[in-house]
Amino acid sequence: MTDGAGGSAARLHDLFDRHWAHTMAEHPELATMTGWPHGHDRWTDLSVEAVERRRGEAWRWLEEIRSIDPVGLDDIDRRSHEMFTAVERYEVDGAAFPSAYLPLHQREGPQLDAAFILGVMGKDTDREHRDLLGRLRGVPDLVDQTIALLHRGLELGVTPPAICLREVPTQI
Repeated sequence: MTDGAGGSAARLHDLFDRHWAHTMAEHPELATMTGWPHGHDRWTDLSVEAVERRRGEAWRWLEEIRSIDPVGLDDIDRRSHEMFTAVERYEVDGAAFPSAYLPLHQREGPQLDAAFILGVMGKDTDREHRDLLGRLRGVPDLVDQTIALLHRGLELGVTPPAICLREVPTQI
């Protein structure tokens, strides 16, 4: 597609903006950590359906970045194009392995993540209080979704090594 350097740059920046907003919507914990203004009252949807949807959509951004011709871009945009392409190629390659069915181990999982995210959330304003309470109300669903992912992983033969789970009971 030829749309000129200005058109390619505009499309590239639009892609970056849409990708960022999509990432923040899909991963509200990341939104909290980066200061994005939305989603602080909920957790990432870890239902098997949402995980499979995200795995199936992994190619979406790579396909779009490949439709933007980097030739006429300035050096910074061309490098950003290259980096975005590499990261999205990594995401597509990663989606081939069902790593989402390994949702907890000694360094990650609801036994650690919930307390960490709740601990870094703002607690000064009424909105921050509502967001915090919303997240607290969502913890049972987060745990249930994690259990469902572990069961699905077991069905697929994707399970964490025992050594990675050894410390988990002491973290609860």
